[in-house]
Amino acid sequence: QDLLIDQLNNNRTDLLPTVEAIRVLTLNSHGDYLPSVYKVLLNPPNNESKIEAIAALGKYSPAKSMIFTLLKDKKQSNDIRSVALATVYANYPTEFASLVQNIIVDDEEPENLKVSAIVMETYRRQSNQERAKRKIPDTFDKNVQQLSKTSKSSAIRQASEAYIEKVKPNL
Repeated sequence: QDLLIDQLNNNRTDLLPTVEAIRVLTLNSHGDYLPSVYKVLLNPPNNESKIEAIAALGKYSPAKSMIFTLLKDKKQSNDIRSVALATVYANYPTEFASLVQNIIVDDEEPENLKVSAIVMETYRRQSNQERAKRKIPDTFDKNVQQLSKTSKSSAIRQASEAYIEKVKPNL
């Protein structure tokens, strides 16, 4: 582990390619490697390493704002934004809906990102705990309802309709 951390810290690939080094390090639950992986995220040798770093850094608080920024940044590749979306969903579920609000209503956002965001939030909001917390519809609910009626994309309309059917936001 120390050798792989040293490799990441010094931006080398003599033991394993960066992606593989991150994957091996994530097998250790202690997280000693997280500062080194964060350095990779800040200065990735390639997109694959950046993607792997995003996934590995979900609960690492210094990386949180950067992951949120990557999710919102339209200049990032669809792959990077998709991994950031999944990472935010898995690690910051209570902040997820507010972070994806602008994504789901923006006509310029990729269809797959919008559908994924709606489907992910559908699963979270279906839980009995979430239903008990929510007495009235929120902005996310209203935006999804609007998408179910007006989206030009059939995939987005279907995901929105499934959300309304499963979450039952009392609109």
